Amino acid sequence: MISIKFEILFEVNFIHEYFKDGVLKEIDFRPADMTIIRLSDYGLLFRKTSTGFVVLYEKDTHSPGEPSLRPIITDEKFSFEVYAGDPWFPNYTALPLDHKSPDIFYFDNLNENISSSLKLLNNGQHVNESNIVQLSSHIYNLRKTIATSSALIEIFDLNGIAVFSKTIAAIQLNGNFELDYQIDFSQYGSGRFDVKIDGTDHASLYVDSMLKKKDIFGIIDIYKSALVPATYAFADASGAVTAPSVKYHIRFGRRQSTWKYYVILKEFETDPGISIDYLPPVSGEEPYPVTVNFAAGTPEQGLIDTYGTGKVLLFESDSEIPLYEVPKKNIRLNKPEDLGDIEEAMDADDVEILRKHLPNAPITALKPNTDNSKVFSEIYVFI
Repeated sequence: MISIKFEILFEVNFIHEYFKDGVLKEIDFRPADMTIIRLSDYGLLFRKTSTGFVVLYEKDTHSPGEPSLRPIITDEKFSFEVYAGDPWFPNYTALPLDHKSPDIFYFDNLNENISSSLKLLNNGQHVNESNIVQLSSHIYNLRKTIATSSALIEIFDLNGIAVFSKTIAAIQLNGNFELDYQIDFSQYGSGRFDVKIDGTDHASLYVDSMLKKKDIFGIIDIYKSALVPATYAFADASGAVTAPSVKYHIRFGRRQSTWKYYVILKEFETDPGISIDYLPPVSGEEPYPVTVNFAAGTPEQGLIDTYGTGKVLLFESDSEIPLYEVPKKNIRLNKPEDLGDIEEAMDADDVEILRKHLPNAPITALKPNTDNSKVFSEIYVFI
């Protein structure tokens, strides 16, 4: 008699440090079309969770060792499409702001990257630029200006094996040598490839003509293969499932920015000596730095033209501050005490607090400098 129950084969969890609970929001997943078929072949179930998704397998509870009813003994690849619904994701995530289509995120389980016991699928401590690839159809057009009349074009698959190698003549145009060559990936299948020109990296591709038609955020490839590190394998060569089941994680970091407070004077004719101070974080504000100073600066001429000379004050943080779902309290707007006021004159403090808790940087208002090396958050305060 067979008694069947479903157990976890592997799971994938998404972490984002911007959120207090650490869980990435407004994200969706689905198995790729071919993976839907392979899951069915093995009696596997795909299920979404509050933090990502799991794949479940059929287990015979009446047999010794409770084996999988349909063990995976051959090499397999299970691909999962990732879709993001939050338009502000690039703003609060520690990634370049110039991430544009057709770039997507790519993750797989072929490299060991364990951090604080978490089996990360991303490179490094957090998802970074090396996890971004170009999504391409099976027809890829290679165009590049080169220094010589020809170049060696090579294509490598995910295993580092060259699947294409050919020297291509360039076209001379306006005194430049231009490579313009079309590569058909149909014979190499779908998946990850790297393109090199004369031994130098040119493009990291994920080739899939069907995905090219979708508004996709990323791809996760989970392999059953001897190439998978032992610590990342969800089953061994015989198909025996790893116990406990493997938990993969993809971790995004929170963006940091330089905060610029623009104080617009409404109640005051002139600057009464406005300043901003920052008190150390309290419980629940751990991501924020211990010390930040806000130095007075010169506001842009456009703001002066709008509000008037002497009516706009600028205070800029001397270090970057993380963007975090929980606001930092006790960023205070002050002015010197009015010594003519008896109550203030008797106060041991020498400042009057105009605003005890200034608003934090909104995720909707980021302004990079010209070379994207620094990102500013602009906050307007009217007093």
